[in-house]
Amino acid sequence: MADIPGGSKLFFNRELSWLAFNERVLEEAANAANPLLERVKFATIVASNLDEFFMVRVAALKHAVQHGDERPDPSDMTPVDQLAAISDRAHVMVMSLERLIMGALLPAMAEHGVLLTTVAALDHVARAAIAAYFRDEVLPVLTPLAIDVARPFPMLSSLSVNLAFVLAPQSGTGDRRLAIVQVPLKLPRLVRIAGAPTPTFVLLDEIVRAEPEALFPGQTLLESAAFRLTRDSELELDTEGGESYVEAVEQVVRQRRRSAVIRMEIENSASGELRDWLA
Repeated sequence: MADIPGGSKLFFNRELSWLAFNERVLEEAANAANPLLERVKFATIVASNLDEFFMVRVAALKHAVQHGDERPDPSDMTPVDQLAAISDRAHVMVMSLERLIMGALLPAMAEHGVLLTTVAALDHVARAAIAAYFRDEVLPVLTPLAIDVARPFPMLSSLSVNLAFVLAPQSGTGDRRLAIVQVPLKLPRLVRIAGAPTPTFVLLDEIVRAEPEALFPGQTLLESAAFRLTRDSELELDTEGGESYVEAVEQVVRQRRRSAVIRMEIENSASGELRDWLA
């Protein structure tokens, strides 16, 4: 770079440039001149792009840091510098996306008769229908997992929505307890309310959270929060062992289920203690 007039000032960082591209997609989602459903589509693209970015690009940077790589890129940023800048930029992007969805897109869809609501906001007839759906379709495929010294943290799937439940101490003990429930991937996350006059939906994780007594009979629930993990999905192929390229790819893909966690997302209402517990 020293031989090039201007040096690193002539180069954009590759990862920050990618985030700038995703910000432009977010601008399209925020553009009221675009059709509403196109704006919703752009918003989902922003979110899915971020998932892939963390799974591959951020994972690669974390690998570089773990291996002690301190070499700067053409923009003169080391892997540590890039991770810090990505964290700041990505947090701003996620907060902007959330404000857009909650403050503009969902209200606009409600004006067109498509509602996303909560279990608490439903009338007694709709709540009874949702309770029956939970009992017949959801509860049989749930597996609540207690976390303690004898039972380590479960291996949760990447990009799955999970629920953390904090339970009151059992009699004779002074420690609060943590339980994890993974929201089933095979069931639709948006559950339509039967009989509603307009298309009305509730999130599947909201339905699960509304039934703590069915999950933990006789237990006192102190707190619950939804969270989501993103795991390392970077391909690091070792083809020197005599196996074919296809076999190497298959092996790496199988290992993704147990790969390292790159990012954890958790809802804003979660307490600091629960965040630390999950981290």
